[in-house]
Amino acid sequence: MRQERLIKLVLFLLLPFALLSFAICFGGTAPKAILIYPTAGSVFSPGQLVHIRWTVQDPDSQKFCEQEIFMTVNGTRYQISPEMGYRTRRYNWYVPNIPGNAVIDLHLGCERGSRWEASFPQPNNWFTIKTVDTE
Repeated sequence: MRQERLIKLVLFLLLPFALLSFAICFGGTAPKAILIYPTAGSVFSPGQLVHIRWTVQDPDSQKFCEQEIFMTVNGTRYQISPEMGYRTRRYNWYVPNIPGNAVIDLHLGCERGSRWEASFPQPNNWFTIKTVDTE
């Protein structure tokens, strides 16, 4: 009986870490990142400049310290921005020569104090990177 309770307690404590967008924010509500651009169905060419824009809902004000942008293309994840300050809401990005369907993942975190991270993939805003014509 005691071992069963211990197992339930451990599972209860570990379960939240399995969630993709879970953040440990002590004493408040976790921030949430929402992509504004690129929008769903956008098509880009390699080398094209794209102005990525997003918003952050942060009810407890400045719970995160930094943010980064990742992109997944055909199942492979790439970091496409450096670590940026918490007030940043746009990033100018040159599209790489990696043809396929892509999704942006906005990543918020804080490596100071309570240390936490949250990932916000944006599957509703998928876009396409075209194949370069060689003709």
